[in-house]
Amino acid sequence: MAISSLTQQILLFFVAMLAGTLNSVAGGGSFFTVPMLIFTSMPPVQANTTSTVALWPGSVVYSGKGVAGYVTLKQTGFCS
Repeated sequence: MAISSLTQQILLFFVAMLAGTLNSVAGGGSFFTVPMLIFTSMPPVQANTTSTVALWPGSVVYSGKGVAGYVTLKQTGFCS
């Protein structure tokens, strides 16, 4: 499904930047992306799938760094 107007594309771009930032810091980026995709006339199931696939790489990268951070803390004795 093609996004019809340049205004919608620009709005989606900025919402995607906000969601990606929020998702990498605290999670919950889908709270912004899914409603915005539905607003642009995308069916809800397709919007949810698109949002999940788009935000998934950030979650994978963060989880890898989180485990590495935990191992580092455990090695230094700050975490039991």
